[in-house]
Amino acid sequence: MFSKRSVIANIIGVIFYVHSISAQTVYDSVQIKQYPFIQYELNVLERADSSESFQKFLAKTDSLFKQKKSKLSIVHFGGSHIQADIYTDYIRYHLQNDTAGIKGARGMIFPYKTAKTNNPVNYTINQTGNWIGCRNALTKNECNWGVTGINASTTDSVASISVSSANKFEKLYIENLRIFYNLHCTTHQLKLDYPQTVQSARIDSLGGFVEFTFTVPIDSFSFSIQKDTLDSIPFEIYGMLLENNRPGIRYHAMGVNGAKTSSFNRCSMLEHQLKFLNPDLAILSLGTNDTHDSSFTAENYYNSYDTLIQTIKRVNPNVAIIITVPNNSYVRKNSENKNLSTAEQVIKDLCTKHDAVYWNFYRIMGGPKSAYTWYRNGIMKRDLVHFNREGYWIKGDLFYKAFMNSYKNYVERTTTK
Repeated sequence: MFSKRSVIANIIGVIFYVHSISAQTVYDSVQIKQYPFIQYELNVLERADSSESFQKFLAKTDSLFKQKKSKLSIVHFGGSHIQADIYTDYIRYHLQNDTAGIKGARGMIFPYKTAKTNNPVNYTINQTGNWIGCRNALTKNECNWGVTGINASTTDSVASISVSSANKFEKLYIENLRIFYNLHCTTHQLKLDYPQTVQSARIDSLGGFVEFTFTVPIDSFSFSIQKDTLDSIPFEIYGMLLENNRPGIRYHAMGVNGAKTSSFNRCSMLEHQLKFLNPDLAILSLGTNDTHDSSFTAENYYNSYDTLIQTIKRVNPNVAIIITVPNNSYVRKNSENKNLSTAEQVIKDLCTKHDAVYWNFYRIMGGPKSAYTWYRNGIMKRDLVHFNREGYWIKGDLFYKAFMNSYKNYVERTTTK
């Protein structure tokens, strides 16, 4: 039999657990712990004041914040740090919530679970059928990839995918849905469940997607794929764009575990699909996997990054670009990554060429050997490459503050004029 004291303790424990879950779903920068080894004075967006394209993006941001009428699109490319969508979700949350009336939409997502890899915790994926994942990071893979850099395929006669909100405080608000898949494959038919909520549906054969518009906003959906023939041609999904009519920021996190700069250059449909995201700002966080490679050279890194940037600029010549310098890390937990200072200089050179801005997180976190310092303080994982949840929240908070400081500087300058 339980004692009165143990029952009270259990109740307190439940209350604490619920509170801790709530704290994880509503990001509060006040709760972010400060550490003496983080170089807060270096937390700025370098070249922000001199980059013409970035200043134009800040002007768009200012218009959105004040008039609350427009839409802005941010696309963030990266590796495992971005696929996890922890620090990027922190940034997304604050950009969409710190100013009332600009909630925006969730943007492009991928059902990572179908590809048997880790899914962001901010939306839930369930599926039926046998799915095979294929990501651009594996050089042995030769697949059809778009802007997400990953696909999942099935040859089953019947399969399905469902998407739902994972956070009761941050519901998905979907008025328009686009599902990107191999439309040329006529062996499978895609059918959305609960069609009574659908106002219209159309297939865009040139765009490579099916589009559904809903009579009322939804926060979950599911669709089935049915095979009509005995052919073995697979159904492939490349991503799902969750949109609505609300003004605000769309923050698309396009991360693939193990991705290098060259990985996204392998995506034959990237440029085509990126047009539908219409990026006003591209944030590029690639380099950890490049610099861990024994064959890393500054020339290859520069050329590969340069190719990716040119692809993005073909979609929008006026796009603003932020390149983030990779964090300090160790190779196989025992040897410090010695290529980071070289990558840092390459990024600076790329920014000069492309009128871009850079965020030097390598220096901000403490420079050489700082990954071990973060680990000893409980905010980095044992692999000395990835952060734990608190570490990613700190990273997201630092980036958001650096961005907002650049915005405040822009407002002060234009107000003075």
